[in-house]
Amino acid sequence: MTVVRYPNRRTFLKLISHPTYAPVAPYKFIALELDLAPVSRGMVVPDLRWVVAGGVVIIFLLVVWLHLALFG
Repeated sequence: MTVVRYPNRRTFLKLISHPTYAPVAPYKFIALELDLAPVSRGMVVPDLRWVVAGGVVIIFLLVVWLHLALFG
């Protein structure tokens, strides 16, 4: 098992796109089962569109529930 950690994705992409790496890449990947798992120590901030959409859905369901509870 080999675990490799790069400082960021740009460094990894720079490595695999280097011209001297290209001729030997197939031989390296033949011997490995490759599983890439992004790891970071920083806080992950969700996409604002998903947060707003989730809030709108919650408000919509709350309004429908209150309408049915009071007038249903």
